[in-house]
Amino acid sequence: MLSVPKVFAAFIAFAIIPASAIARPWLYVSSFTYTGKLDACLDSAKKALTAAGFTQDLEISKTQSSKSGHVEGLLQGEPVRAQIECNPSEGISALGVSGLENEITYNKYFQLYKSQW
Repeated sequence: MLSVPKVFAAFIAFAIIPASAIARPWLYVSSFTYTGKLDACLDSAKKALTAAGFTQDLEISKTQSSKSGHVEGLLQGEPVRAQIECNPSEGISALGVSGLENEITYNKYFQLYKSQW
C-alpha cells in the first residue's frame, strides 16, 4: 500500500509533466491492390515520397527473401513520416503517414494517396 507522501509525490510528478510529453500522433493508412514487380513498385514509391517532400532519412528496404519491401522517409522540416510498402507476392501495397500535427499529416497523406507507385 502506498503511503500518503508517496501518493502525493506521484501526483506532483504527474502534474508537472508537460502536455507535450503526452503527444499522440495522427496516423492515416490505406492499402491497394498491386500486381507489378517489386523493384518497379519501390522505385515509384521513392519518387512519390521525394515529390511529396519526404527526403530526410529516405531509405529503401527489402526483406531477405526479396518478395517485399518498403520505402520510408521523414518530411523535411516537419515531424511527419511516410512509408509505402510493396508486396507483389501478396498482391498489395500500403501507404502510411503519421505526424504530430493533423493538418499537415492529412495533407501529405492525401497527396501520396493520389500519387501512383
